[in-house]
Amino acid sequence: MATKHSSDVSYFLWVILPLLFIVSCSTGKNSVITVNTPTVSSEEPDTLTDHTTGVSAGPAFQSLTIGENQPIYSLDPLFATTLSEMRAIQLVYEGLVRFDKQGKITPTVAKTWTVSDQNRHFSFALKGDVYYQDSPVFSSGRGRQLKASDIKKDFERMARADVPSHAAELFMNIRGFEPYYQEQHHVYRSSERQLHGISGIEVPNDSTIVFILV
Repeated sequence: MATKHSSDVSYFLWVILPLLFIVSCSTGKNSVITVNTPTVSSEEPDTLTDHTTGVSAGPAFQSLTIGENQPIYSLDPLFATTLSEMRAIQLVYEGLVRFDKQGKITPTVAKTWTVSDQNRHFSFALKGDVYYQDSPVFSSGRGRQLKASDIKKDFERMARADVPSHAAELFMNIRGFEPYYQEQHHVYRSSERQLHGISGIEVPNDSTIVFILV
């Protein structure tokens, strides 16, 4: 029987919180310093665009200066190793779900989810208003709407041999994840690989992603 927003699945949801799967961390005393100084802005400030209409909604961004006690070498979540990098990344990326101030799991990128098959089947329905930022990597230069297949690709990238393994190690209980990980790490010629994805991650449509645990 499916359970909507079940609290009996806290381990899996805790691990899957970030869209790019960063384990949340607490800040130590005096580890973050906020500096209240005037910000030099450009003559043409960044603006927010409504992707449904293409109409500019006016200025969208404000600047916040934060002092960290460790260097930030990367904003790629899979390469984050220090608390400073993890804190910075959590300001940039959004998760499928997150904890609120009371420690309750609440929706973010995912609007609802269901849990079934004795807490082994997790189905997330994504919000329809989540867009990537405008970037030249898109053919139109404008950020497109997030799709469930994007999240699946994040997991597949996590298992690759050219990224650190600390994130992948958290998801070995997803069906098919470990075989896919092992093949990526030990079969070096891509033409010889037999697995083309993680069997326990399914994408029924653009707005639904399903995780099946072993």
